[in-house]
Amino acid sequence: MFKRIIAIAFIIFFLCGCGRAKEPAAIKIGNVSASASDFERAFKESPYSAVNTVESRREFLDNYITRMLILKGAVEKGLDKDEEFLKNVESFWQQSLIKIMLDRKIKELSKNVEVSDIEIKDYYEAHKSTEFKDKGLQFVYEDIKWKILNNKQQEPVNAWLNSLKKSSEIDIDYNLLKIKK
Repeated sequence: MFKRIIAIAFIIFFLCGCGRAKEPAAIKIGNVSASASDFERAFKESPYSAVNTVESRREFLDNYITRMLILKGAVEKGLDKDEEFLKNVESFWQQSLIKIMLDRKIKELSKNVEVSDIEIKDYYEAHKSTEFKDKGLQFVYEDIKWKILNNKQQEPVNAWLNSLKKSSEIDIDYNLLKIKK
């Protein structure tokens, strides 16, 4: 049931323009329509917007209409109720929520994380004979800084994840999962 609700919400979201006040349809294909702002948002998120010309907009419009036709056909064939589709929507929903949560948590937990020049030099000295053969510090400085920063950011995130596990009641039946303890 939950999967069907997600699928229906996804389709309504796409077909109705995300629940905003109804705008006039700029494109109509049967009972499927898109407003000018729907088109504009999709255009801006596409590679076509890199060169915003009349030609690129026309080419995108052709692509956009093709997508709408395929979507309309899929809904007419009942693919929006297909088990494979529903599983894909559920997986996408979960992955999107996880990504957004992790991105926000990393930003929150690492806002005060800094990397000093000394840390970068020390890392370089410790790894120059293996990782940085024939490369001066000035050529790998930013790579080392990025690596150290990521490691420092990972520590509070791991601590947060561990605290989630510790504060949650988790029951696992290893026999049902066919995993030996």
